[in-house]
Amino acid sequence: MVDLNVFLHAFRAWRRIRRGRKAEPEAAYLPALVAAGDVCLHVGASDGRHAVVMVRAAPGVRVHAFEPSRFSFQVLCLTLGWLGLGGQVTAVNAAASDAPGEMILVTPVKTSGRMGRSLAFVADAAPDGQARPDVASRAFKTQATPVVV
Repeated sequence: MVDLNVFLHAFRAWRRIRRGRKAEPEAAYLPALVAAGDVCLHVGASDGRHAVVMVRAAPGVRVHAFEPSRFSFQVLCLTLGWLGLGGQVTAVNAAASDAPGEMILVTPVKTSGRMGRSLAFVADAAPDGQARPDVASRAFKTQATPVVV
């Protein structure tokens, strides 16, 4: 059974993707960088918006989408399934780095109380004090995450 919060986030992501809304500005340049049959990496895939642009850019494109957050990974998988892209996008629940192992995913909790998923980062250890000095947050959550090469 899918968690209701995951379902709602995935539904919003699916709806935005289907309507072409809330795409990051750099997404417009991706089709010029992707050719038929390419294999692409989407590191920090979140809900998969960039992966969707890549697979739609040219025929036969395959994407490996890395997402270290368990929550966001579930959203990614559900969204890709609803879009029918599971055969072209391989979702990987891990961070990507130059050495395999395990790290800590640090996700700031914004002053509004919402999770700052787009502000998350991986580190060797949890921060001592504020998660990020450039972000107003009231706390942070940590999660161990596998790291793949």
